[in-house]
Amino acid sequence: MSQLQLVITDTAQDDLGDIWDYRAEYDIASADKLIDRIVVHCRLIVTMPRMGTPRDDLAPGIRATVIDRYMVFYRVDAHQLVVARILKGQRHLPDFF
Repeated sequence: MSQLQLVITDTAQDDLGDIWDYRAEYDIASADKLIDRIVVHCRLIVTMPRMGTPRDDLAPGIRATVIDRYMVFYRVDAHQLVVARILKGQRHLPDFF
């Protein structure tokens, strides 16, 4: 199987921006490192797309993995791994899908 293309949706990009903004209020370097870890984690998921837990309770075909206190929600098709959302795990997740 060839490697999937990683696609981070505009909504997930916005989530990353919100995460950075919140963390940067306290520590810009920490915010940068957190975003870097999340992006590296997304690249890891591409190499093992079934590593996430199915979350069909939120949306059909959605899977989730955890990085720090955040959850990366994604879908896999034949050619792409699409990151749909990146949310803090304590949020009421159904509100976002």
